[in-house]
Amino acid sequence: MAKVQAAGGRRSGGWRALGWFLFGIALYCATSLLLGSRFSAEAAARLHPSIGDGPALIGQADARRYRFFFFEDVEHYRTVAVRRRLPFWKALPESYYAPKRGEAVRLAGWYSIDRRTVRYTVVPVLCLDGQVAELQMGPPDRRKTLPCGEGEGLVVFVWNRRVRWSELDGLALDAQGGVRYRLGYEDRGALTTADDIRWFEELSKGGGAQGDQGGP
Repeated sequence: MAKVQAAGGRRSGGWRALGWFLFGIALYCATSLLLGSRFSAEAAARLHPSIGDGPALIGQADARRYRFFFFEDVEHYRTVAVRRRLPFWKALPESYYAPKRGEAVRLAGWYSIDRRTVRYTVVPVLCLDGQVAELQMGPPDRRKTLPCGEGEGLVVFVWNRRVRWSELDGLALDAQGGVRYRLGYEDRGALTTADDIRWFEELSKGGGAQGDQGGP
């Protein structure tokens, strides 16, 4: 009789432990959802105050536990990042935007993570010029070349380090390797901000570049 009671006690204790375990999971999930986490990465990104349901999603890029989303609204391109914490995704508090302009090659956002153990720089470029075959960007030791032909859509550069605007030195090249556009800024005699950085079309030989002649 004592053995039967002991076995019953162990079963009861096991069910009690399982109940507490399931309660803990439910509490964790409920708290995470209330604090802005979502099971879908895009849903977490759209929960960011700068995004919502309005802007259209034009692309995304992955970097280990992070996913970067690129949105477009009437006036701006916007970039937000979400981080994976199983089983959820949660948006990082920062967001970045780039003004929409009429250039055939244009910056479509920007994102930088610079923490003690995690560093990323993400630069999306939208290329609407069919004569551009590839884009080059980045510092000399981390220079990247990506195709930018018809149907490529958004071209996204990702570095696992901090890259400043002045280090990008972006070039848009045609199939023969000629420079069609150069990333730079318009010198207005005032403090240069990220909003001033844009792609300038290279004019015919001897004409120089439109706007600022040098890189950022």
